Amino acid sequence: MPQDSFIAAIVLGSFQTTGIVGQKTTDGSIKVLSFTSALSSEFISKGRVYNLEKMTNCLKNIKEHLEEQINCNIGKFYVSVNCMGIRSVTNSVTIPFSSRETITPDVVRMVLEHNQETRSNDHLYLEAIPLEYRVGTMITNEPVGMQSDNIRADFLNISCNSTVIETIETCFRRAGITIAKLTLSTTDLGNVIPTEQERNSGCIFVDMGSQTTTVAVYKSRLLRHLAVIPLGSDNITQDIVKVFNCDENRAEELKRTYGYPDFQSLDDSEENHIVLEGGRKYSQKSLAEIIEARVEEIIQNVAEQAKRANISFDKLVNGVIVTGGAAQLRNISKAFEQHFKDLNLRIVNTPPRLSVIADDHRFNQSGTYNVGLAIIETGEIDCNGGERIIPQEPTLFTEEHSQAAETNAEIPVVAPAVEEPAEPETPKPAKENIFKRVGKYLSSLVSDNE
Repeated sequence: MPQDSFIAAIVLGSFQTTGIVGQKTTDGSIKVLSFTSALSSEFISKGRVYNLEKMTNCLKNIKEHLEEQINCNIGKFYVSVNCMGIRSVTNSVTIPFSSRETITPDVVRMVLEHNQETRSNDHLYLEAIPLEYRVGTMITNEPVGMQSDNIRADFLNISCNSTVIETIETCFRRAGITIAKLTLSTTDLGNVIPTEQERNSGCIFVDMGSQTTTVAVYKSRLLRHLAVIPLGSDNITQDIVKVFNCDENRAEELKRTYGYPDFQSLDDSEENHIVLEGGRKYSQKSLAEIIEARVEEIIQNVAEQAKRANISFDKLVNGVIVTGGAAQLRNISKAFEQHFKDLNLRIVNTPPRLSVIADDHRFNQSGTYNVGLAIIETGEIDCNGGERIIPQEPTLFTEEHSQAAETNAEIPVVAPAVEEPAEPETPKPAKENIFKRVGKYLSSLVSDNE
């Protein structure tokens, strides 16, 4: 890319929406030029936008803030989404030929078009990943140049409800923002957190968010299965709110403080009971059971989705890699170990292989901008919109005043012209006689005494 080019990204999340602008330097590092975030729980739920006006205003604010920081227009944005209902769907396309033919790029494009035609009207494919091509009896990932009388391609299509995407696109249009490319948060992260070797040898990649948990299974460098589970760390918080009858802030504090329970070392003596508003007391065991139940449900769903990849766990050599805000829950590794006993487990806060240069040393300490960094790492579309021109406020001074101000000259004051008073017209005699007669008549009706 040219030296003044950059990548800009907006990542839509159920808890917060983030914006980031950055460049990939010649040594492979990512230089962060600008970043910002905004709470989005008031207009996004489980990754789906439900309040278009608030979403539109949020996008406008993010764009304006980023442009102010870099003093440059942003012409377009990569937009990353991850919402309930996104899932992978396998599909096969076979095209026979009348005779033995050489496979050309046009033939491959025709196969891709046939795959797109298989989707239903209310869904669209965010990504179409060719898993393998069968050219005659040969299996390959690069069919161009081979000869056969037919070609078959197996696809993994990432499907999403079209209404969800249309709503997002509507908000960006209203905000006056051009979308450079729509991406998936999990596949963005999958390109930078698991290494290429880990994706090749096989791994289960889990992104745990506040309202959704996404499972992606990789093998032979390719994504083999993906599903978004509509459960996240916020479900744990809401469970505590309902059982303990406390506010969300207090429930969130309890969740973060105690984490996933270790019942063997749990001190449930009365002096260690949890004290809430009004002097109410709850045992630590009660809280532990609430957290354990919901975490178990989430991880059981993760294990079930991993099995649907139809790949034996012993072939997923690099085990389970977990990231996301919910993955920071204390002792969460104990819960995963119970369901993936024979697999290695790695919990990742930030992409370890990315070298990031940022003026703020606290940048991304909690992994908030992981997806945005992943987009900058792999993005190829220049988002620079040119010089930022701030419109000037309209002035109330006239040209004459402006010239006088520049020369420090006094502005001449022109006295208004005084008009000579016009001589009163002489009333016509006929009208004067009538007025006098009416006045005499009225004065005769009322005496001085009255």
